[in-house]
Amino acid sequence: MKRAIAAVVLTALLAAGCAEAPEPGDLAAFCSLLQTGSGLTPAPTAEDLERLSLVAPPAARPTIEALQNRARDFDELLAEDPPDLEALFNARFDPQASSEQAALDRYALSTCGIAADRPAPTRWNSFTEENYGDAEWRYVITAQFTVASNRIVSATIVFAQAPEPITLVEDACRAISEFLIADGADPGGVQVLIGSVVALEYGTPGGLCRLP
Repeated sequence: MKRAIAAVVLTALLAAGCAEAPEPGDLAAFCSLLQTGSGLTPAPTAEDLERLSLVAPPAARPTIEALQNRARDFDELLAEDPPDLEALFNARFDPQASSEQAALDRYALSTCGIAADRPAPTRWNSFTEENYGDAEWRYVITAQFTVASNRIVSATIVFAQAPEPITLVEDACRAISEFLIADGADPGGVQVLIGSVVALEYGTPGGLCRLP
């Protein structure tokens, strides 16, 4: 039934063309679109975000517009020949984009009662943005997760090279441990690599994040 309502909403929007969103927005239509998954996928399309922007309440519009601009930029990068793989990677895993997506998730939950089902990397990005927004290690690591039945079994943080100061390794280890506990992954293995060398490794997130 909800999908049928959303389909009617979409038809009305398309018939109206690219009109600006009404000043107060249309909360019922907005929530119906979110219910279908529009805007709440791990990588929302510019088209989905455009539909949302037409009915979005004022408080949500800046976030949706920012995500829409990022989606358009990503589409332009995809169209390049040859593709710039580094730029594509940076665009897909931009911490600011993760923060904006998390803001839309929170709005969907608080306003429409819709909880987004986020994969482990996205949950990690949201956690670090909210709790470690200024941490230096955020910009020099990649995070990898082994998941079973949507539960994190183990997490690995990789530093391409030894950071300066080296204590950033311990800081990142503590953050991933806190995330695993908050995410309900206890036990859940923790591993921190510097290049291909294991710097820290624990079988549960309660281990000591201390370099030898």
